[in-house]
Amino acid sequence: MKRAAIIGCGTIFQVHLPIIVANPEIELCAVCDNNPAVQEKLPAAAKAVPFYTDYEELLEKEHPDVVHLCFSQKTFTPWEAKYSDTDTCR
Repeated sequence: MKRAAIIGCGTIFQVHLPIIVANPEIELCAVCDNNPAVQEKLPAAAKAVPFYTDYEELLEKEHPDVVHLCFSQKTFTPWEAKYSDTDTCR
């Protein structure tokens, strides 16, 4: 079973979450958003796993096999530059 995390809990998150939860070969292991207030509004499946406001802490503690990046392209570019040459972004 693959462990998946989601970083970014906005509109795109709402599309990714049900797909992850419906797949019996994937376990949602954590979600992350830089806005802690988002946690209160998460669906039950996302509230059942650890919530982080720091994606580096999530990666360090949860060791997901897959990370869904559900945030704007402006935010993604610096993140990709940092991790694109590692297994973290493959």
